[in-house]
Amino acid sequence: CAKWKGRVPQGLAWQELLKDPKNRAYYTDARDRIRELFPDASVKFGLYYHCFIDVMDESCEKYRDCRRLDAGGNHMAYSLDHYKLYVPTLENEFGRAIGRGIDIRLDDLGADAFYWDEYNQSRGTYTYTPGMWDGCSADIDAKTYKIRRLKGAVHLLSLPFLKHHIQRVIDRVPAFFNGAPYSRTLADLHFQCFTETGSITNCHRVVLYTPVALGDHLTERSQKDAYAVMLKALDWGCLYAWYSGIVIPTHKTITEHMFPATPIELHEGFIICEERIVTNRSGIFGWGDKSDFTVHVYDREGRITMATEAKQVTQDGKTYAEVRIPEGYSAAIVRLSKSHGR
Repeated sequence: CAKWKGRVPQGLAWQELLKDPKNRAYYTDARDRIRELFPDASVKFGLYYHCFIDVMDESCEKYRDCRRLDAGGNHMAYSLDHYKLYVPTLENEFGRAIGRGIDIRLDDLGADAFYWDEYNQSRGTYTYTPGMWDGCSADIDAKTYKIRRLKGAVHLLSLPFLKHHIQRVIDRVPAFFNGAPYSRTLADLHFQCFTETGSITNCHRVVLYTPVALGDHLTERSQKDAYAVMLKALDWGCLYAWYSGIVIPTHKTITEHMFPATPIELHEGFIICEERIVTNRSGIFGWGDKSDFTVHVYDREGRITMATEAKQVTQDGKTYAEVRIPEGYSAAIVRLSKSHGR
């Protein structure tokens, strides 16, 4: 992938690079190869998107009124100084420019999947940009309790932009988002998100929305490492999404039976969904009815077993999976038919 003046082409820089046919071909060729290799569309061509960062020096002046400023009036940055932060809205110029990036991905490049990184906000909560007040946020003097200055919460300022563009993305293609929504407005759109797991305790951030833990790219160096994170995620009642660019799976693991999943109950070590129950604990599991199901058990290496560690039992006319697994094992109970008789 081409770089913008030696920089990772975040934001509008990526859009500028695509004006070169060679750079555009990098993506369209990948799209065509994926569709040729997977004509059943079982593998999608997805592209990355971030709406708050741009690395073009000229943007600092061009979108001066859209910059995200700290309390000292300095233009805020992400991890590197040239990763400048902006506040996109439906009305401002940066919002209109970065919003066009969605059309480029879906229409021009033909992406049939979408990943939106840090969509709520990025690197903190507020901006002190003149004219960017959200109607409620302010700094309060700790002694007098009087308002010292007004400020704007980035999520609230960008909320109409986020709602509009997220809705049109999810109306068209499967999409994944980094982090649970910060507002009811976005939560009501019902899209799938996950949490990053540089620390597995981050799982608490998604248990009230879509309980999915992204693989830990910091520690996963083997398929067994990835499986260990799957088990840790279950300790928080969360499922798992692959992430590592280093780990290339050599065999299927419990993730093949994790989705689709509509959560009903989250517990320490297992999650009960309408379609399946996934657990790293022993116990008797079911839906309190006569549902048929299959059980898939995985050992400490994450490899499937003969499932002798589980059996179907009937109690009071209801079916359950009796799972007896050693520590480090896991099981997925996949519902085949749904019975509402209780």
